[in-house]
Amino acid sequence: MGRFKRLMWLFVISLCFSVGCTYWYQPCRSFEACDQDLEKCYADLKCFADMNEITNYEVEFMKDCMEYKGYKLVGEHTLPYGVRRKDPELVSFWLKAGVAGRP
Repeated sequence: MGRFKRLMWLFVISLCFSVGCTYWYQPCRSFEACDQDLEKCYADLKCFADMNEITNYEVEFMKDCMEYKGYKLVGEHTLPYGVRRKDPELVSFWLKAGVAGRP
C-alpha cells in the first residue's frame, strides 16, 4: 500500500473516532440486504457519473438512492446495540457511508 493511501486511511479512521462514522440503516433490514442495496446504488452511480472527480452530484445521487430504498443516514452512536456494521470506506477521495443491519 502506498504511503499516500496509508495516510488517507489514517485520516478516515481518525475522522470516525473524532466525529463518529455514519451508516445507512433501516430497522428490521438485514446487514446483507443493506450492503447489497448500497453496492447497487454505487453501481448505478457509476453509470451516470465520472468517478474520477467527485462532486456534490455524486454525493446527492447516493443519498437519494438510499433514501428511496427506505434507509436513513445515522451516526454510529444512534445505532441500536446488536446490529452488524461495515465501516465507511474511502472511494475516489470521498467517504462512502458504512452500512448497518440486523445479523
